Order: sequence, then C-alpha cells, then structure tokens
Amino acid sequence: MTVISDLLRTRIWRHPKNEDWVLEEDDALLEAQVIDVRLDAINSTVGILIDLRTSLQLAESNTGVLVVDSVTRLQWAAGTTLSGRTAWTVVGSEIRSIGKGVEILLRLHPNCELTVRGVSAVLHAVEVPDLDMIPDLLSDTDDEIQRMTANWESTGQVSRTTTLSGAGT
Repeated sequence: MTVISDLLRTRIWRHPKNEDWVLEEDDALLEAQVIDVRLDAINSTVGILIDLRTSLQLAESNTGVLVVDSVTRLQWAAGTTLSGRTAWTVVGSEIRSIGKGVEILLRLHPNCELTVRGVSAVLHAVEVPDLDMIPDLLSDTDDEIQRMTANWESTGQVSRTTTLSGAGT
C-alpha cells in the first residue's frame, strides 16, 4: 500500500508512458471531482487529488493523483461560492503539449478553471479501500465527508501510472 502524498515525491521520468489510456483525450476527466490541490514549492511540484468514482471514463480506480513536475504556472480562478463546501466537478479537461512541457486545464463546475503548466506530468490511478459511499456535501458532517473521501494521507494500491504528453521531452 502506498500513502498518496508519497506519490508527489516520486520522480516523474521513472514512469513509462501508457498509450492505451484515454486521459489525453479532451474531456477524459468528465464528472470526476477535484478534492484537493497541493503545491510543494520547494520541489516545484503540484498534486491534484481527484475523486474518480463519478468519472465517466476513468472508473478503474476510485482516486486519481495528477502530479505535475517543474511547475511554471498554477492558476485557480473561481467565482464566489454560496456555501462553505463545493463539489468541484470536472466539466471539461484538456492536456496539451506545449514546447518542452505540458499544460493541464480543468474546467470545473461551478464557475472555475484550474490550470497547471510544467515540464512533465503523470496520473496515478489509486484504489483506496473503504470508499464505498460518495459523500453528500450538503447533508453529511465534516467527519463523514472525511471518512468517505480520499486525502493525502490515505493509503491505497496504485493500479496504473500514466505519463502525459510533453513529459520527458
């Protein structure tokens, strides 16, 4: 079992590129939910923790960890939300090679864009045990939501690691 936060410290160039996964198609992350974004400023790494249980295309694992290395841009542009909790659902995703790197654009509902640009990126598909229920952010308590959602200290089995376009160039 792997602690999810450890995936942020694994050098991306060690992972092979899997050509058969659909992640690089536009909108491959539709209906997945962004749970958390972590910046490791010392190592110029960004990690995006994604709940894949609601994803339309990537259902092989319940959690995704998207890691971008040598980050040159991180932008979160969101409108004001009316409640303290928000399910940031992916309504559009693009992964593009740019020069010698990669740019990831996630359009999220409600009214948000998350952009990360770096030299390389990978997506780890992780099966975290005991995530049977999807939390209701309006009615569940904070404790219930934490039990039903992966976090950076969750442990799980990595089922696939895919290097994204631009990585290693």
